[in-house]
Amino acid sequence: MENISSETHSPVTEDGVVISQNNSILLQNNITQECLYVPITIGVLREFGLVEEFSHSISEQHKEQQENETKIWTTENTLFLIDIVGKFDKEFASGIKKNVWEKVTQQCKHLHKNINEKQCETKWKTLKRTYKTVLLHNNTSGQKKRYWEFFDVMHDIMHNKPEITPVAVCSSMTGLHINKEVAVPDLSPCSSKEDKENENISNKDYESSFSKKRKAKMSEADRRHQEKMKRLDNFNDLFQKMIDKM
Repeated sequence: MENISSETHSPVTEDGVVISQNNSILLQNNITQECLYVPITIGVLREFGLVEEFSHSISEQHKEQQENETKIWTTENTLFLIDIVGKFDKEFASGIKKNVWEKVTQQCKHLHKNINEKQCETKWKTLKRTYKTVLLHNNTSGQKKRYWEFFDVMHDIMHNKPEITPVAVCSSMTGLHINKEVAVPDLSPCSSKEDKENENISNKDYESSFSKKRKAKMSEADRRHQEKMKRLDNFNDLFQKMIDKM
């Protein structure tokens, strides 16, 4: 479809009313005078200042969309989607997400005749957002635990994700802490035992290096403090001698 904006097109009216049919409005190209029907969306209505005039159409579309989503994402279908996404977890971590979502959608085709990739991906994003909200709420002290029917199955998939549990935490007090429980995806074509051993050695070396630097900084700060106290003691001794002579 060609680019459409209020600068290039104008709504076609009849007796002061914008012509519409089948949830589309009729627009005319300001240069070529060609007309075409454009689906009614909130974006199109805002562009042409028609939100108030077609608010009923938007409400009906939104209501219909919600009803379709409710029919598709029953509890059983939602659990099936979560299970399928979990099975493709490694591919999501290392592959092209669009291709993986195509595979997920193919697995979900039997759930509903109108299901598509966008619906599957949008539903999964909604599930992740809800999971994070409930997890944060339940981990906050003093809060009453919130129940969500999909929390346990989502937690099985999400709890070791870096976005939920960081791979490493660095603190000026405790240094670098690497979370051994977090599953970090291996993006290399192959992963050998030797590679993993080298990776562990590298992590230990990094921790050791960080600890040494931290200790060195603390030692330097301690040295400066000792020198300062020594100068202060010398000053006090000198001041006392001056008082004794007076």
